[in-house]
This record gives sequence, structure tokens and C-alpha cells, in this order.
Amino acid sequence: MFKTGIGWISNWKYAGFVPTNPWRGIQSFPREFFLKQIRNETKLFSRPAKNSLEKIIIKSHFFERSYNANQINEAIKKSLDQGELLFIKATFLIGKNEGILGIKVRKSLLEETVISFNILNQLIIVDRRKSRLTNFTDDFSGYNELQMRSQSIFND
Repeated sequence: MFKTGIGWISNWKYAGFVPTNPWRGIQSFPREFFLKQIRNETKLFSRPAKNSLEKIIIKSHFFERSYNANQINEAIKKSLDQGELLFIKATFLIGKNEGILGIKVRKSLLEETVISFNILNQLIIVDRRKSRLTNFTDDFSGYNELQMRSQSIFND
């Protein structure tokens, strides 16, 4: 049985100090929560609620590896209005010897946030050290890694 919920995305370590106005956080996409038995343990999992993303995706762009970063950026800039939501779904073809794959979001000459995947070590990495305003707390900017698990939990 699934239960659906919506969360508030922020970090309580610095939620009151984020230098934005009028918002300090964002509402999450609806998620389905469910319990699953794994090795004699009951664990709580979540995933995007079915059809929740399809309702908000209005425009789509498909880019193949023949495109370079500048071509992709220009196509996206031409099609989006200022402040419009951008949902990114990326698929990478991985070779045996490749190291790190990723994308840079909010990239400019002086700032960027990098989201990447270390293939060899199976790590998801979010690097906010060069994100815009980072000096309001030491907890905001940083380099964060999350170890991937190889087990699939969505076989229902």
C-alpha cells in the first residue's frame, strides 16, 4: 500500500539564513511512501508519485551526444522564460574506463553547481563550493557524496 506525501525542501541548519526573498525553501514533488521487506527487515522507501511529473512537464528537448554544452544551453535559454521550472532527465552511455559523468547547473563565468556520478566508486556527488551566495553559513556550500546501492527496490 502506498501513501502520498509532500515535503518542504530546506535544511534546518541554515533555513533561516538563506539570503533570498521572499522564499526560503521549496515544496517537493509528491512522493509515494511504502514499506518493503528486505532480509527480514521492514524498511521505508519513497519514489515520485505516479504521474506527478508528467502533469508539470510542458516542453521537452532531447539532445544527443553530438550536441556540445553551448548548443544545449542556447536551446534551453531560448525555450524557457525567466524563473520557469526545468526538469532534467539525463541518460549517459558508460564505457568501461570512464571516471565521472555529470552536469553543471546554474553555470556562469563565476558560479556553478555540479551534480555528478563517479562510476568507479558508485558515488553521487553534489558540489556547491562555487554556488552563488555561499558565505552565509559553512553548512551550505560544500562537497557531498552519497554511496549508491546496487539493489533495486522498485520491483512491484
